[in-house]
Amino acid sequence: MVMLKNRFQSKYLQRILVSVTLFMCTLLVASTSFIYYGAEKRVLGMQVDANKKMMSQVKHNLTYMNEIIHNLSFNLFNDHELIPLIDGRDNDMMDVIRANDRLLKVLNSSSFLHSIVVYNSQIQDMYAVGHDGLETKNSPLATPLLHYLMTEKSIPRMQLIPMNLSQPDHGVDFFSFVIFSSYDSYQTDQSALILNVNPEWIYTNLKAVNDLAVPQSVVFLTDREGNVFLSGRPEEELLSPAARRELTETLKGYNEPLGTFRIKDGNSTFFATTMSVGMYDWRVVSLQPYDALVGVIKEMRTATIMAVIGFLLVSVAVSVWISRRLYAPVDRMMQQIHTAKGAGEGTSYPIRDELTYVTESYHQIKRMLRAIQVEKEGAMQIVSNYYLRRLIADCRSFREDDFLQCRQQSGWRILPHGAYLLAVLRIDDYSALTAVTPDSRLRLYQFAISNIAAELFADHYPCECVQMNNEHSVLLFSLKQDDETSRLTATSVLIRLQEIVADYYKLSLTIALSERIEDYRGISDAYAAALHYSTHRLIFGRGRIFSRSMVESNLMQEETGFPADVEKKLGDGLRRNDRAQIEQSVTELFRHLRTFHIDHIQHGLLHLVQLVRTTLKEINGKRVHSIPYDWSSANRKILEQETLEDSRQVLLDICGSIGDKTVNMEQEKNRALMDTVKSIIEANYADMNLSLQSLAYMLRLTPAYVGKLFREVEAQSVSDYINEVRLNQALVQLETKPLSIKEIMERIGYSSESTFFKLFKQRYGVTPKEYRLKKTLEPTSRK
Repeated sequence: MVMLKNRFQSKYLQRILVSVTLFMCTLLVASTSFIYYGAEKRVLGMQVDANKKMMSQVKHNLTYMNEIIHNLSFNLFNDHELIPLIDGRDNDMMDVIRANDRLLKVLNSSSFLHSIVVYNSQIQDMYAVGHDGLETKNSPLATPLLHYLMTEKSIPRMQLIPMNLSQPDHGVDFFSFVIFSSYDSYQTDQSALILNVNPEWIYTNLKAVNDLAVPQSVVFLTDREGNVFLSGRPEEELLSPAARRELTETLKGYNEPLGTFRIKDGNSTFFATTMSVGMYDWRVVSLQPYDALVGVIKEMRTATIMAVIGFLLVSVAVSVWISRRLYAPVDRMMQQIHTAKGAGEGTSYPIRDELTYVTESYHQIKRMLRAIQVEKEGAMQIVSNYYLRRLIADCRSFREDDFLQCRQQSGWRILPHGAYLLAVLRIDDYSALTAVTPDSRLRLYQFAISNIAAELFADHYPCECVQMNNEHSVLLFSLKQDDETSRLTATSVLIRLQEIVADYYKLSLTIALSERIEDYRGISDAYAAALHYSTHRLIFGRGRIFSRSMVESNLMQEETGFPADVEKKLGDGLRRNDRAQIEQSVTELFRHLRTFHIDHIQHGLLHLVQLVRTTLKEINGKRVHSIPYDWSSANRKILEQETLEDSRQVLLDICGSIGDKTVNMEQEKNRALMDTVKSIIEANYADMNLSLQSLAYMLRLTPAYVGKLFREVEAQSVSDYINEVRLNQALVQLETKPLSIKEIMERIGYSSESTFFKLFKQRYGVTPKEYRLKKTLEPTSRK
């Protein structure tokens, strides 16, 4: 086992160890992460609840303050002691003093008021009591405030307005609550009463509530644009300019009543909670450092990490122990396999780990057993097929005990007793198929046909199918129904078999179905009869299913002769080369041949070939040149055909070939005769008596026949050809002979000078004299 461990390096043990350890680590990390993030989410939720309570209190305080200011401003605006300051043009000094005292009492009675200002539009001046020198008209706050009241036309009525008059970049000086007489927009010619709220009071109130509810945070107010308008600007102490811009952009247009978000500022993160105040589109915002919120969680995370590390060390030790316990069965199995295979036996496959070794060893043994099983089954199938072929071909050599024992040992599915049916399955056009198909493919076809037939019949009958030779197989099945029903069912299944073979293999099957076989001893006779039925494919054609009833009329036929008048018509057609009569006669003869007994059909086919041969012999006896033909090849070819239709076509081809040869030989004879006529003319053109009549006399033929044949072959008359030869000779002699034209005319066979001149000019366009003169003037060398 030490050798095996060194060989495989205990890879499977390592996988178990790593898998268990990773599982524990993953489970631990997942659970602690879930707890940590759940705690963080819970802490943030609790903080949001606290912020919500704080902001609700702030909202309540601001709403309460707003109601007090609203009531106070309304009472002061309608106070009779203040009316002279608001609307008077020439006020008495005592009235002014009493009004100031009234304003001072109100100011001193409230802790949140910064100052009170009365603006008199009649004199465009104001009266003020309060802090920061508003009572002095030339103070830094009074002058801008007066300018604001005199020029601003969109001052909201009875709303707190953040006012920044002294230093625009350093927060809000106070919140102004303006009341004037009209209920619509403010006009610069209207007097007004302004109550200025101290922003420090609001900020102190906010901070007090915030520090009590949410320590380590800042709280401030913003308008609808996200601008912070509380003095002190606490957010600037925490955030950088970029973070402040991000906060402003986030708050701008924020419409949720209550919301939370985070602000990233460098390496720091701030948790912001915002709530709508419910008036003037103000929002109260609480800003807290995120680390301060989750500080306790981080401490818990540190403790958890330490605990996880300790647990991992323990889990590794536990994993080693568990892995060794899990590996023990594998270790024992490896020892057994190694001992069984032998220490010196090598492997022909790559070994990656113990399981691969075991798996490949198992598959190797399984393949060996499968090969042995296949070899055994193949041998049993060969033996089974041998006995089945022997039973079909020679069942009488089987005693009943031998038949039953052989059936049991070979596993035949046919029943031991009862009636049987037998079908012969023959592949059509087998001779043509063997010429273009390898033997392996032919064997595959037969194997496939046998298997398909056995599967189709297995649903209806106990059956066996065996290949008798390369051309046909035999299907033997037991009957379980009455004879007629069995034959109908078997016929429908056989039709389905033909369709499947045609669809998948593009082969045609001819099938012959035997009569009912009462006992196994009649199987061989039924096989011989079915094989004989299948030969009727020659008569009825391919792809049929033959039975005794289908071929009964042919089997009972004893006539072997053909009608004499039809034979005579065939001979006459051959003699005249009348293709229509030949085809009609051959068709009638084969229609009569289809009624012959199957054993007499070959004799009938040979008789028809002999009839054609005899007729051709008669034709050759009357001809100068005989028509040759290979009759041994014709006999062999017509007997090799599978169907009478194929044989009929072969006989028509033989007759057509003879007719073609007859026409060709006739044409050759005519050509030879015309060549003879032309040769006589060319040799005797100088004879003035040469004519069609003299040529016909020399050939012992009639002038009409010679003239007609010459015109058909040469496309001109005999006299035209005689003139053509004579005029060609005239040209030669005019150019080469120093003879007179009359002498030349006589030497080429003309007796009339006028006829000669006329024919010459018609052919060449000039007279003989003009032609000779023209040739004399031309250079002697001719191209």
